[in-house]
Amino acid sequence: LGMLCVNPSYVIQPGFQLSFVATAALIAWFESIHRMAQGALHPIRRVVTYLAGIIMTSLAAEIATLALIVYHFNSVSLYG
Repeated sequence: LGMLCVNPSYVIQPGFQLSFVATAALIAWFESIHRMAQGALHPIRRVVTYLAGIIMTSLAAEIATLALIVYHFNSVSLYG
């Protein structure tokens, strides 16, 4: 928000939009990832939960930004 106060034209730039949407998605997904990690007591389950959290974090950002990526760049990445 501070950046927008200095230069409001940032809101139309793809980089700003992608960063804003990805951050909002990660904040929205944080509670479910945090709840999943709290229940893991067994060491193997902790590792699996940790890896699942990494994958969920990446997927949340990727899914949230997908529409903007297609709009601005007219393509979809098959890996990320």
